[in-house]
Amino acid sequence: MAWIFRGVGFAMMVFGITMMSSPLAWLASVLPILGDLVGAGAFLVGGRGIPLTLLTIAIAWLAHRPVLGLA
Repeated sequence: MAWIFRGVGFAMMVFGITMMSSPLAWLASVLPILGDLVGAGAFLVGGRGIPLTLLTIAIAWLAHRPVLGLA
């Protein structure tokens, strides 16, 4: 069950970061090619969800089980 929560949390993190950077794609959509490029860049920025998810899991481990979390 914990892995399901981690997977859903990861998906939500990537979705949230992508949605936060999507207004730039909307502003750049004045020129069609520029809007597509910025939209793809916004999706790639969502890849930052991987380290942020791992950091969140690490902090949870430190808070819940400090001895195992430090290892």
